Amino acid sequence: FVYKGDGTNQTISSNTYTKVEFSVESIDTDSDFASNRFTPTTAGKYFVYANIIGGNDGASTLNYVLGKFYKNGSDYQTTSVFKQDSRGYPGSNYTVSMCHVIEFNGSSDYLEVKINMDTTVGSPDCVENSNFGAYKIIE
Repeated sequence: FVYKGDGTNQTISSNTYTKVEFSVESIDTDSDFASNRFTPTTAGKYFVYANIIGGNDGASTLNYVLGKFYKNGSDYQTTSVFKQDSRGYPGSNYTVSMCHVIEFNGSSDYLEVKINMDTTVGSPDCVENSNFGAYKIIE
């Protein structure tokens, strides 16, 4: 389990998928999380989840927040996206919650969390306390 806990927000380019930079490792029993990617060292199926908070420095100009898992550098969900869409009613912060079961080979497979946001004014941010976690499913 990792989260953004450095007291700052991560600036995101509008309309561009950007890797979320998690700063605090709360639990990492097998040292599988490094460089903002999860690379499990034990093969199998894992339940992965993320709660990503998108914002715009408190301004009510946030149109949408999209989140995706990227496995081995490629979009893992080519036909789906987790999103909070508020076009027409812009807000200041929105949370996207994502989860999936993904199989890893235990050596080279890795997973990253990416976010995409749009604002009517200013630049969007990935807000502190956004988090990611994973655990192996007993098979």
